Amino acid sequence: MDLKEIAGAIAHVNSAWSIAAFAIAAILGVLNRTLASSDAQKRRGKRAPTVLSNSFVWPVVGAICFLGALPILANTYLESLKIQGGEFYRVRVIVLDPEGHPAPGVTLRTTVSNETTATSQDTAVVTIPKVLVPADGNVTVFADLESAFLHGRTDVHLGADLNPSITVNLKAARDATVAGQVQDDSGKAVAGATVSAVGGEAGETSATGSFLLKTNAAAGQVVRLHAEKRGYAAVDQDHPAGREPVTIVLRAERPRRTR
Repeated sequence: MDLKEIAGAIAHVNSAWSIAAFAIAAILGVLNRTLASSDAQKRRGKRAPTVLSNSFVWPVVGAICFLGALPILANTYLESLKIQGGEFYRVRVIVLDPEGHPAPGVTLRTTVSNETTATSQDTAVVTIPKVLVPADGNVTVFADLESAFLHGRTDVHLGADLNPSITVNLKAARDATVAGQVQDDSGKAVAGATVSAVGGEAGETSATGSFLLKTNAAAGQVVRLHAEKRGYAAVDQDHPAGREPVTIVLRAERPRRTR
C-alpha cells in the first residue's frame, strides 16, 4: 500500500472533523482530570504539581493532537494531489510498420515526459500527468524500433478525453551520412581517392583526405564503403552510418617486377 492509499484510508475514517472534535474533547478531559487531581492533593495538604510541570500530561496531549490531526492532514494531502496533477491522460498507442502490420518491441516517448514505454504487443498505453501537458494541449508521441531502423511520430491534442487513441506509422529514415578520411599505410592523408557508399553517393577525398557521403541508409545501419586510387590496392570496408567517423587505409601497390 502506497502513501496515497494509506492517506485515503485515514481520510475516510468516519469524518475527519468529527475525529478532530473528539481529540479536542479528549484533551480537555485529560486537562480537567489533571486539575482535579491537583486540587485533591492540595486539600490533603500535599504539594501538587502544576499542569505545566506534570510529566505525563503533555505526552498524552501530544499523542491525542497527532491522532486528531491525522485525518485532516491525510485529506489535505489527497486534495493537493488533485490540484497538483492527480489526473492523468492514458493515451492508447497503436504502432504499425511500413507495411501496415502491428510492430511489437517499439519504444515510445513523448515531448512532455522523459519516460519510455516498450510495447510487447502492437498497442501500448502511455500515461501522461495532466499538469505536464502544455496550455494548447498539443503533445507529440515518438515511436522507435531501433532493431529495424524504423521511426515514427504522431501529434495528439489532449483535451476533455482522458483516454484518447492514436496510431503511429513507422518509416525507414534513410538520410544518414558517413564521414571519414582516407590514409595510406604510413598515416598520411590520401587526396583524390574515390570513395563510394554502396547504394548511396560516391565522391573524391579532399586535400586532407576527408570525405562526406549520403548513404541512403538509417543512422546506425551498417553500409559498405569502397575506396580506390591509382597506385593503391582498392579497399572495401563496413561502417555504421551516422556514427563515428571512419578511417580507410589504402596500401600502395608494389610495382611488378619485369623479367
